[in-house]
Amino acid sequence: MDNNQSMAMQMSFYFGDTFTLLFPTWKIHSAWQLFGAVAATFFMAVCQEGIKMLRMLLLYWSTKTAVVNFGAIGYSQLQSQTVKRVRRPWHHLVMSHLLQFLLHTMQVGVAYLVMLAVMTYNGWMFLAVVFGTSLGYLAFGWIRYLFRPPEMLNGGV
Repeated sequence: MDNNQSMAMQMSFYFGDTFTLLFPTWKIHSAWQLFGAVAATFFMAVCQEGIKMLRMLLLYWSTKTAVVNFGAIGYSQLQSQTVKRVRRPWHHLVMSHLLQFLLHTMQVGVAYLVMLAVMTYNGWMFLAVVFGTSLGYLAFGWIRYLFRPPEMLNGGV
């Protein structure tokens, strides 16, 4: 890098269509490129929420301590049901843990990419992340209310 080149970075939100996204070679110069970047960031934010819920479902499935609560049965009926822990063979737990590891790695990677997209201070990218995570929660967040561990049945969220 030359001494007379500066690394000026936008430090306040702006709504322009010319900026660098994540890497020096990913330069946004047009409205169409901006649209593609916003759509990709929106999709990554939705996927982040989906991966988070998938990890929760995998955890409940691997321990089999979740009670399926579809809202049709009341709390008093659920208290009368016995929830038993199912013992799994060790290789099921190892495979489940490896899958959790892979999903965790994906979730962290996607989350950091989404965070770095917001750090461009482009308002369109910020809105893509906010609406993407909101839509992801709307699409996948209901899962946490269907599969609750027994200790959360007394009204905990």
